[in-house]
Amino acid sequence: MSVVGTLPDIPMVYAGLAKWMSCVLYLLLHTQYAQYRMSRENMELINHKYHDLKHQIAVLRKESDLDKREAYLDEIEQGRLVFPAGADAGREKDVIGKARGKV
Repeated sequence: MSVVGTLPDIPMVYAGLAKWMSCVLYLLLHTQYAQYRMSRENMELINHKYHDLKHQIAVLRKESDLDKREAYLDEIEQGRLVFPAGADAGREKDVIGKARGKV
């Protein structure tokens, strides 16, 4: 009796499939973790900018001289974060938590 074609060894097929699926899952988890880290870094940057802006607004509210206030606003519009000497840095709050009313 002659065999025209041979079938592949079934355990080897499953082993190859399992290895391929393991690689796919690793890549998926690696990508998700990278996205998580980027999201976390972006949140930290946003929190930092929010914190700075909050204190700039507080300084503006206290400034009674309109010329100084306008000059300070001009500097903010140009993207420079400027704090006068003695401005309180306060403590950082989570922007998302504040938006959800949790902070």
